[in-house]
Amino acid sequence: MAYFPEDNYLFAEAVLLDRLKELFPSGVHMDSLGDVRELIQGNALFPCACVGYLGDKPIALEWSLDTGKLTLIKQHVGSIVGDNSTKDFPITHGFNTRAVTVDLHDAATYKTVYADVARTSDNAVTVTLDPAPQAGEDYVAIIRAEV
Repeated sequence: MAYFPEDNYLFAEAVLLDRLKELFPSGVHMDSLGDVRELIQGNALFPCACVGYLGDKPIALEWSLDTGKLTLIKQHVGSIVGDNSTKDFPITHGFNTRAVTVDLHDAATYKTVYADVARTSDNAVTVTLDPAPQAGEDYVAIIRAEV
């Protein structure tokens, strides 16, 4: 796994390209993320796995078939544990942006859980569940932001 200095996008891109070259046959031209986009356009089976770390956050390559956009995504995984009364759960992600998406699911069933999400600062969100989760109910919050 590669580790990059925080917010060093160009270095992360260079290492990412080296990693991707390992996934494809030799002789494939990949000198930029644009080359990678052209190579995998329309390929729904392209791997979207963690390719390294930017600071302490894992980053992944995400390919959108809808927009044709290839981006690096950083991700933070938070935990919510019910106690019968707490409804608001602050989670610090440290991405220095409010442009984040939050997916929430039940840790046992993996079913999506719908909640209100407030982007309370550039580095945190608050997930509100109503009614309050029961004691022992565990949820996983996945917070993602484009690098």
